[in-house]
Amino acid sequence: MSKEKTTEEKLNPEHFTLKEENKDNFKKAVIARSNLTNLFTLEDVEAQQANLEKMQRELEGQIKVSSAVVVNVEKNHPEVAKLSDEKLAAADYLFENKKLLADSETKLKEVVRVSKHYEDVLVLIYEKFGFVVAGDTVIEEPNDEATA
Repeated sequence: MSKEKTTEEKLNPEHFTLKEENKDNFKKAVIARSNLTNLFTLEDVEAQQANLEKMQRELEGQIKVSSAVVVNVEKNHPEVAKLSDEKLAAADYLFENKKLLADSETKLKEVVRVSKHYEDVLVLIYEKFGFVVAGDTVIEEPNDEATA
């Protein structure tokens, strides 16, 4: 498998070519990016299958561990085991949402960062192929590179 490139990688206009124009809607034009691929091999499929088998083993192991944790908590913290389902649910709800809050804040930062990268890609494409924004409408201007 090839090493994945980061989204911070320097954008190179040479990596973008206009494969199929769409005169009715430029946003439906097919643009190829040469430094990415959508192809796969049997080796890739077999690697994915191996990953799924590994995931299955890990999940089976997690089930065993979680079962042991339940038994352990019930044995060593009988006060927790005696809580009503309502109180257990409230405690779990609080605990899980504290984790979710932290995870969401981290993911939001990543989404903002990647969104900025996409903005940079769009600017590059608009400039390279001569797309011009006039109000809310984008006008396609002739560009020698766009038809090459």
